[in-house]
Amino acid sequence: MPQVPLDDLSRFAEAILTATGMPATTARQIAEHLVDSERKGVTSHGLSRIPRYVEQIESGGVDPRARVTVPHEDGAWAEVNGGGGFGIPAAQRAVEVALRKARGTTVAVCGLVNCGHTGRLGRYVEQAAEHGFMAIMFGGGGGLNGYRQVAPHGGAKAIWGTNPYAFAMPGGRYGPIVVDFATAVAAQGKLAVHRTTGEALPPGWIIDAEGRPSQHPEDFYQGGALLPAAGPKGSGLGLIAELVGGALLGPPKDFNWMLFVLSAASLRTPADYAHAAEAILDSVKACPPQDGVESVMLPGEIERARAAAVPPGGLEIPQAIWDEVCETAERLGVHEQPEARSSAAE
Repeated sequence: MPQVPLDDLSRFAEAILTATGMPATTARQIAEHLVDSERKGVTSHGLSRIPRYVEQIESGGVDPRARVTVPHEDGAWAEVNGGGGFGIPAAQRAVEVALRKARGTTVAVCGLVNCGHTGRLGRYVEQAAEHGFMAIMFGGGGGLNGYRQVAPHGGAKAIWGTNPYAFAMPGGRYGPIVVDFATAVAAQGKLAVHRTTGEALPPGWIIDAEGRPSQHPEDFYQGGALLPAAGPKGSGLGLIAELVGGALLGPPKDFNWMLFVLSAASLRTPADYAHAAEAILDSVKACPPQDGVESVMLPGEIERARAAAVPPGGLEIPQAIWDEVCETAERLGVHEQPEARSSAAE
């Protein structure tokens, strides 16, 4: 498995995106987001996205030179418009706007529209929690423009997208507590990783075009569907996100998003909140683990541990994904590739 130093990986991703005509600042922002996802083990939202992003640019589906704007602000509300570009810079702008407004009004709500793929939602709410805010972000609406990946509970055909939710709270000495999940059994990006690497899917993830259970990633791409997480629970959450993203915020380009932030300091002093939060989190960590489980983990703890444990030699990237990224770079004329060493695990 290739192992690439983090800085080299970020520069390489940035060079590929810049070669599409994307401004360097935008390319750097997206590259850093993707590499951060890899560091935290969220490979579905990491480097495997680069070839997909390039394809979207080349097909005219996404404007690499888009400008993010804030066309409407009113009290605690703001609308952020991605200008038809990728959603990562637009979502980052939404966080900045929401935090600015919430510092003066306790709570702020941002609608994010007219943008492409937004990357890993957990990163945005985590940033808010790092500044002392509770944050919730979710969205959907892709079913309106043919972006159908998930069947509703009991259904045999895909109706809407994976419609994810992310929540974060300050956790005192534990750091931000981050919950980030698709309302489907898995994010579509995880299917793409399995498809690239040739691995079979776990049982219960998808159905094929005839509504039959399948473990073959290709069956999803040939008219199949992801199943909702936890049956009617995930299906219900997915439907609410579809209504918010598609009906409340208007026709989406990809997905539309809603971001809520609330200042914890407006309700309790930071010291009082941290003391109470840590007591709750202490009780979770003190819970005896089940057989075969080392310890009870807090949401977001695994991702932070993975990021902290990146070997000195850099990140390990699955060979199939690395080959695809390098092929994309070569096609765009990016010939200076970082040195990829074989990992010690091999």
